[in-house]
Amino acid sequence: TLHSIGDAVIVANTNGHITRMNLIAEQLSGWKMNEAIGKPLFNVLNIINTETKEPINNLVSQIMTNGKIVELSGAIKLISKSGNEFMISSSAAPIKNTDGTITGVVIVISDITKKVETENRLRESERIKSVVLSNLPGIAYRCLFNKEWTMEFISEGCYSLTGYKAEELLYNKRMSYNDIIAPEFHDHLWQCWLHAVETHTYITEEYKIITADNTVKWVWEQGVPIYNENGEVEELEGLIIDIGDRKILDKRL
Repeated sequence: TLHSIGDAVIVANTNGHITRMNLIAEQLSGWKMNEAIGKPLFNVLNIINTETKEPINNLVSQIMTNGKIVELSGAIKLISKSGNEFMISSSAAPIKNTDGTITGVVIVISDITKKVETENRLRESERIKSVVLSNLPGIAYRCLFNKEWTMEFISEGCYSLTGYKAEELLYNKRMSYNDIIAPEFHDHLWQCWLHAVETHTYITEEYKIITADNTVKWVWEQGVPIYNENGEVEELEGLIIDIGDRKILDKRL
């Protein structure tokens, strides 16, 4: 059973010397069980808190003192005998006999390196997306497929484009995006989106909006319908960009 567990398991006596370890523990630590038995636990387990850079080597003494399970929190790294590094989560628990006397300690270690790497990539991706969206010369949006274009997400460029803060348009809190679109374009845009939804394509349209200070602006929108697993449209996503300067240049030409 011990060797079938997907986590590393190491057992130490009350003096902190290793008495048993499973195959995963061998793989993570780089030590074979016959080499490690009898050695002090933290001669074999090189565990470091990556935030403080301090080694963690007092688990056995903590457990012998309070008799409770100890969870290692924060960013914890295990460095193997050969120098390989693994991000881990770990807990240590007392081993007690029938009268409650502590006879040893068992440590369980999970290799979470891939999970941490995935989370780091996700955070970096979110950071890059946030930077890109905040610097767009317009807005990125996600909205419901209804005639109000009810916004579920709208980027911060909303204010510079429309004069309204993003939160004012979210879920039509102050007004809907449809209220900003010049009235003569309402039906045309709805028909364009109906066609895109029915044909599973996208729209690229130019139209006028009326900003908070009643300025009329030309914008360009590109968007796509998002469907669920049943093929039903759930949301619309896209970009809306100010093309006023281009319209002025076209008129001059």
